[in-house]
Amino acid sequence: MKEISYTLNDLLTNDKFLKYVISESSQSDEFWEEIQPDENNEMNKVIQTAKNIINCDNEDKNLLDENEINLLKIRILNTLTNTNKK
Repeated sequence: MKEISYTLNDLLTNDKFLKYVISESSQSDEFWEEIQPDENNEMNKVIQTAKNIINCDNEDKNLLDENEINLLKIRILNTLTNTNKK
């Protein structure tokens, strides 16, 4: 299998990843879970960090400033709104 690599920023700006984290649809689950097969895998750590940020469940509350959090929430809401229209 070809190794796939994403940065934290890639994931936080990827509509499919946002949909995966927010809606946990089984179709997209397969793709994202396939690229993080090992708990110790570096990609798994990046994905988990991105999930924590999206779910506002990070230990380091200074990871994003207030403006970044608000922009991310707006992006997530826009993604959900556009998904529901389809």
